[in-house]
Amino acid sequence: MWMRLSVALVVACGSKSEPPRPGSNVAADGGLTPADPTKRKTDTRNGFFSNGLPTYIIGTTGDEHSDRAISGQAELIRSLLTPESKKLKDTDITGAWPANPIVYGGAHVNALIASIAADLPFSITAGKLTIGDRTFEGDGLALLTVVPARAGKYPEFLLFAGTGTPGVAEINSPTVAKVDAPIVIADAFGALVVGSWIVGADGIATAKLDKPGRRVGWRETVKTIGRQESPGPGNASVKFRLYEGSPVDKDAPLIALAEKGITTALAKLAPDRPVAFTVYIHPDQRSKATLTGNGGAGHVAAFALTLHVFAHDGLERLTAHEATHVITPQIWPPPGSPLFGEGIAVWTAGGYAGQPLASARGKIKPLPIREMLGSKFRAAPEGEAYPFAGIVVDVAVAKLGLANVRDHLYGATTATWDDACKAAGTTAAELDAAVAAALR
Repeated sequence: MWMRLSVALVVACGSKSEPPRPGSNVAADGGLTPADPTKRKTDTRNGFFSNGLPTYIIGTTGDEHSDRAISGQAELIRSLLTPESKKLKDTDITGAWPANPIVYGGAHVNALIASIAADLPFSITAGKLTIGDRTFEGDGLALLTVVPARAGKYPEFLLFAGTGTPGVAEINSPTVAKVDAPIVIADAFGALVVGSWIVGADGIATAKLDKPGRRVGWRETVKTIGRQESPGPGNASVKFRLYEGSPVDKDAPLIALAEKGITTALAKLAPDRPVAFTVYIHPDQRSKATLTGNGGAGHVAAFALTLHVFAHDGLERLTAHEATHVITPQIWPPPGSPLFGEGIAVWTAGGYAGQPLASARGKIKPLPIREMLGSKFRAAPEGEAYPFAGIVVDVAVAKLGLANVRDHLYGATTATWDDACKAAGTTAAELDAAVAAALR
């Protein structure tokens, strides 16, 4: 499901440039920290926001797609939650840090984190996180923490980082963000390990980590889905995982249904490059809720390129919907609004909650699209907001073509909607009228 907004934010990035010299981010007088570094201003993400208006610092040293994806993700959050905030590149920090910094990305995608890596109480880079006395490996891990200040090195800052590239897509999803411990290490199932920082008299922090959360074993089937048998444009390399305690004879029919949904998503989204992701098919809703903390029919951990569904009659359409949420981050920039983030998935699946898009006619009151690009989308009942979003995308694709929706409308915000419509070859009024006609 598209992320629900909270004060636990997602990550961002900008254009490429040379990383700063190690230590160049620190003011000459070292005046970056409280006189007593053991006195924390806050120690959790939600508490951090009580300090005042944040400044977003985005990494710019990933590949081109990573940089674009992180930048768009940060802009979405900034525009919806704190539009007064500034967004800076990692390479913009050449002296004292700005107030209340929120930093996005590990050392492999953020030059600022790379420049202070030797002084941090953890290491996070591509495929590996080392913190406290533990090392975690894999591309699907995330670290959410308020890093304690270290005198003369860096101030207290809020970090959202992952071991993937960029590793921060929808990092504030409900299954992760609802845990507001000082340290949260998450994987595809949600919070894996939580902990806290112990700051010594010398100002150096040490991580104290709890025991890992419960994880179970899975049977794995790997398939290439798409137009050809080997990886290539338009194809998906998919790992299907089914609970090892469930009947083996159910695997093939469940995978076949999920594969049909993925085939639909690939056909409609037409990726211009290979994509890859993991699908967990839980035996039932109770199992999914127990293992992930999310009892919904389906959801994604986008930073881990993973989707979770459970076996039921609507598995094919549900998988098409959720697969969209792990395919689009690999081929498109981030959506500028929840309306387009969910709308593209509803459109791909051809309906919502088992009902085709056409069933929304006469049941949903049309509203100006601009109004629904903001907080009104989440305030509306899901049974109305999601079909409305699907109709918006369906109308826009039919009228303007998928490329114009992807390149112009998909990333638009309330502030940029008029310009986005113009760039796509239409106007806001024309699209509103077309959507209203489709809903009659």
